[in-house]
Amino acid sequence: MKLLRGLAAGDLALIAGDRTAQFLVFYPLILGLVVRFGLEPLNQRLPIDLEPYYLLIVSLLIAVMAPVVIGTVAGLMVLDEKDTRTLLALRVTPLSLKAYLAWRAGVPVTLYCGSALLLAYMLGPHVAPRGPGWIVLAALAAAPFMVASALLISGLAENKVQGLALSKGLGPFIVAALAAWWVPEPWQWLLGVFPSYWPVKLYWHITEGASVLVPLIGTVVCGIVWIWALTHLFLRRLARHLA
Repeated sequence: MKLLRGLAAGDLALIAGDRTAQFLVFYPLILGLVVRFGLEPLNQRLPIDLEPYYLLIVSLLIAVMAPVVIGTVAGLMVLDEKDTRTLLALRVTPLSLKAYLAWRAGVPVTLYCGSALLLAYMLGPHVAPRGPGWIVLAALAAAPFMVASALLISGLAENKVQGLALSKGLGPFIVAALAAWWVPEPWQWLLGVFPSYWPVKLYWHITEGASVLVPLIGTVVCGIVWIWALTHLFLRRLARHLA
């Protein structure tokens, strides 16, 4: 318990001392306010009707953009701890590397689930699934994608500058989720190789009242494959860094 309190205090200190991390933590909520109060006025001014795309916009915000941002924060925190040799110091503590990784995954997932609930409340009932339980389910479906984003950044980047640059390289995941809106089935399932596809697919099924079984299986299977591969990459790069 003392180690967990130390990790929590360290996380707060990292965020408190990093303005970029502070901005990223609140960035999904800022986007939520923009969508909540700017979407209708924008729709009234544009020559095309945006209302048929409200579901797409909201699903991308809750199930793709928010996980990417929070995953980026988690990845940057790991890179910060690599730079300060904090990870090296873990060798002389009772905390194992697996427990550290579980902490690094569990805290962002919890933060993201809370953010998803707040975003759903901010965006209004007309653009969000019914009930908080469905929102939590959609958030948990996006959790593997968020963890994969954090592992990708912390595994490939050598420092926080590279990490921020690499976070912009997550664009293909966003594009894949966006493209799924226009790609019909069964061709749409080809996008299932991207972990960002399944959370939005699940969100659409929830909103439409369709079965969520296939998207849930997809997010679990795809998430396991991506997280396993990226964890292997992260551990290999970390061993090289600590050598």
